[in-house]
Amino acid sequence: MTGKIQIGSQSVIYAQAALVAGALLAGAIITTGHGNSIDKVLAQYHESNTQVLLQNQQIEQMKSDISNMQKQIAGIPEAIAKSDMLNTKISSAVSAAAIGAMAKVATVSNALPKEKAANNSPKNIETVKGGHPAIEPQDYVLGDRNAPVSIFEWADPECPYCKQFHGTPGKVAEKSNGKVNFVYRHLPLDFHGEIAVQESVAMECAGQQQGDAGFYKLVNSIYTGTRSNGKGPSVPVRSLANEAGLDMAAYDKCVGDQATKDLIDQDIKSAKHVRTASKGIAGTPSTVVINHATQNAILIRGAVSEQLLNQVVTAVQGG
Repeated sequence: MTGKIQIGSQSVIYAQAALVAGALLAGAIITTGHGNSIDKVLAQYHESNTQVLLQNQQIEQMKSDISNMQKQIAGIPEAIAKSDMLNTKISSAVSAAAIGAMAKVATVSNALPKEKAANNSPKNIETVKGGHPAIEPQDYVLGDRNAPVSIFEWADPECPYCKQFHGTPGKVAEKSNGKVNFVYRHLPLDFHGEIAVQESVAMECAGQQQGDAGFYKLVNSIYTGTRSNGKGPSVPVRSLANEAGLDMAAYDKCVGDQATKDLIDQDIKSAKHVRTASKGIAGTPSTVVINHATQNAILIRGAVSEQLLNQVVTAVQGG
């Protein structure tokens, strides 16, 4: 006889210990006359019984393992559900945080004028505390030289923000009905190289030959042509001076004259004299709008719109 235990899809067949023992004992009695002893039969019985016990232990262990696996499998859907819930919560929290951050950025952005935000912060629009500029004999002035308000700009022709801002102060002066003039001053920065100095010198030489009109004509030409950041215009500066109608022999002499370079240095020093509550003039473009009668003056750092510049002019006028 045989018995069968079903475990999953596998069947384990084992011999009944008693039947095995009986068969062995019977065989032993029948063959006793051939030399087999009762002790040998008993030893075989014990060995067979031990094997059956070991098989039963293995079967029980397999049952336990399968039961544990079934429990684990049964728990998988619940774990997945919990994971999905957690991911959903995390995703919702991240999305909410992102939306909130974008809303804050949009609010701040919409509150600022359409210039670079830094240019409109309190640190970049300051009251001048000392070193107020005044129109000097060597200055070239766009507009009425005796206008009550002046816009002084310190600029580097290779500065991209100066190029962006170029033309704005002149427009404000031209639209002021003689109440505002514009004074351009040189502040070539070292990291823009020698070309920035050459362009500044060329402007000075144009002014020496043709006065205010000649000075600003070449200023416009250089700012229009420059590729900025030390690259200069696509044609030599001397060619631009020639196109502006300058006497080139006098121009060449002026360019090589140390006195011309000294005028550039004077403009640089005048920038260092301007004082505010913080750092004064530290870069380009830097613009001071001043009411000569009251000495009310405001420093603007960076390129700003014509509208903002007009607002500063109105402020120093006392309006």
